[in-house]
Amino acid sequence: MANVVLHQATTLIWIDLPEEECIANVKERGIQGGGSVEEFQELLKWIAEYRLRNNSSCFLAHSQLFEAFAGSKFLLKSRTEIGAYLDNVSRNPNFSTETG
Repeated sequence: MANVVLHQATTLIWIDLPEEECIANVKERGIQGGGSVEEFQELLKWIAEYRLRNNSSCFLAHSQLFEAFAGSKFLLKSRTEIGAYLDNVSRNPNFSTETG
């Protein structure tokens, strides 16, 4: 899906948090939107297999999209980096187009 609109983007932000952190966050939120326990367990498995899958929603595919992107890009690998990025953007609205 990203391939469809990526050519229109001027900035790409990839949030690549560790799977363990993503799983913990999903567990903390719990089942959402009327989902079942089985669907919730499938979601947790899907997250855990992010770097192992070989499809359009896996680490390798996202990495290739990121590397090929010619515009301004940011790889954020922790909540600290996400917070710093947001602080920079809030202080300077042109931050994401000036650096990267």
